Amino acid sequence: MGQSLVKNYLHIVFSTKYRQELIHPPVEQELHAYLGSVCNDLGCQSIIVGGYTDHVHILCRLSQKIALMKLLEEVKSHSSKWIKTKGSAYENFYWQNGYGAFSVNLSQVDRVIFYIANQHHHHAKKTFQDEYRSILKKYQMEYDEGMYGIDILMARSLTVINIIVLENQHHYYGRIFKYHIKMSFKFYCLFYQLLL
Repeated sequence: MGQSLVKNYLHIVFSTKYRQELIHPPVEQELHAYLGSVCNDLGCQSIIVGGYTDHVHILCRLSQKIALMKLLEEVKSHSSKWIKTKGSAYENFYWQNGYGAFSVNLSQVDRVIFYIANQHHHHAKKTFQDEYRSILKKYQMEYDEGMYGIDILMARSLTVINIIVLENQHHYYGRIFKYHIKMSFKFYCLFYQLLL
């Protein structure tokens, strides 16, 4: 086969540092549009970006030309610098170090779009910590909240990727643990937990 064909939908979630509630209208819509444009500029087609006051959700197609970790590094770095130009209220704006990235089956894309589009309604009843736990449980990801609660989860990077074999991971900082998880759709996934 002389060509490389890739179609990986990813649902990415990350929060503001210490889950500070800093994302409010009208900057909220501008931030979401900016995050989508950074993804697009990096070859990762943005499908939808949404979120709430302390976190964001991005549904995009991961390009074969960029590693997930690099995508998140670029998205967070550019958007953090951008939002600081929006006024003194954002001069101390930072994203949390960690993130969650979850593969999405093509048949579930519309459902994830609906979920991200309705974040404000969703969070009238549920905190970000509870939402994040639910996502981790849905993807059958084991986690340890430790003595600091859910914060410890967002200080790490948790990723589930369908049938992607990532090689030469030794250049990442920290230790990498590989776990094989049998998913309900009968594929094996590689779970990388990067401890910062």
